[in-house]
Amino acid sequence: MIEETIERTVAELRNEADIDFIDLPFIAGSLREDLDLKTQDEIRRHTLEVVRRLMDRGVYPGDYDHAIHMAFWPGEPSEHLRRIEAEWIAMGKPLTLSDPICWLGLKPACNTP
Repeated sequence: MIEETIERTVAELRNEADIDFIDLPFIAGSLREDLDLKTQDEIRRHTLEVVRRLMDRGVYPGDYDHAIHMAFWPGEPSEHLRRIEAEWIAMGKPLTLSDPICWLGLKPACNTP
């Protein structure tokens, strides 16, 4: 059940990345509801797994300025996952659109699924 939900979520988000940027709170909220997750640790763990799989498909984190500009983070996927996890733990609360940690988008050079 969990694996199927995660893979379905990744596939849907990868398709969405072809047309729009994706905020991390949306991913976390969707997983919380779809998997009936109760704790921030569970939500964070599954969200990071989705982000990892998205990066395998060319969708990377960065900072979005809401003016159609995405500044992708430098570094390797493992660094991105550590950064997201560390910032999320430091926040000590659920993600929100006003404090999303990052957005995700398809890098221009990665136009294949």
